[in-house]
Amino acid sequence: MRNAVFKPDPIVKALHGAFCRDAPRQELLQLAASRLRQTGPPCGAVYMYVLQEGTYHLEAGAGPPTNLTLIPATDCVDADVVVPIRRHDEVLGLIRIESDSPEPFTAAELDAVREVADALAVLL
Repeated sequence: MRNAVFKPDPIVKALHGAFCRDAPRQELLQLAASRLRQTGPPCGAVYMYVLQEGTYHLEAGAGPPTNLTLIPATDCVDADVVVPIRRHDEVLGLIRIESDSPEPFTAAELDAVREVADALAVLL
């Protein structure tokens, strides 16, 4: 049986704390990736991408190294879940989470990841 849905509030608070001490973008992304991965299954590996000139560039990650370091903005990503980091109508980047579990993410878990993405969108 799986654990309850992780709580995004501690991750969001940690991001706000890092932002208040002027942490750079890469540190904020790494913090979010590490904290999301620490929530355990279904988060097996977490990667953070930032949009630059029509391509998403890998900037931070928690988990095994990935060969997927660049993603054209027009491509679909074949992963377990991809959540945009969006400020209003502008997509700033992506959170890509891989899982070893079949059908790994519930709607509540996706909502929790979206809360983290929304916090990042304000702080980046």
